[in-house]
Amino acid sequence: MTVALVTGAGGFVAQHLAAALRARGFTSIVGADIRPVSQTAFDASFVADLAVESEMLRVVRAVAPTTVFHLAGLVHASDEMIRASNVGTARNLVNSVRETSPSTRVILIGSAAEYGDVPLDSQPVDETFLGSPQTPYGRAKAAVAALAARAAGDRLHVLVARDCAVQLPARRRAPFGWERPHPFVTS
Repeated sequence: MTVALVTGAGGFVAQHLAAALRARGFTSIVGADIRPVSQTAFDASFVADLAVESEMLRVVRAVAPTTVFHLAGLVHASDEMIRASNVGTARNLVNSVRETSPSTRVILIGSAAEYGDVPLDSQPVDETFLGSPQTPYGRAKAAVAALAARAAGDRLHVLVARDCAVQLPARRRAPFGWERPHPFVTS
């Protein structure tokens, strides 16, 4: 049985990810978010503050996932909230998996913001590039990537996927009557 846990289940990306996982044969897809999830994409969902270690542990224990897609995290907020929602939740997830099911695969979402300004002669960026993040979000995502590297060194199945160009569909009219997509940074 393949069971996916998708954190940040109330977000735009999670809704589409759930449909893709179902199409690829996952037998159970469970969402978790700080607020109730309204999408029907999930077989079940949990309301939990994943920045609280005991809440994350409760969800991971209850779901017993084979794979976790960790999409939870804020992009725009105070530095402290960005760090807690990205680094804190990722740390809690890795610790919960380590304690309950070390064979679970964990996919943490990164961002191009981890790199900061990239000189032209260093483009395209590869995994050897040591960036210098310029924003609280970039620094948080860099910390998540470092956490993932340590967890992988401990033989946990953790990786970081950097999706650098997610866009929301056009949803509102611009002033001159044409519609445009809204940029969206994944977390």
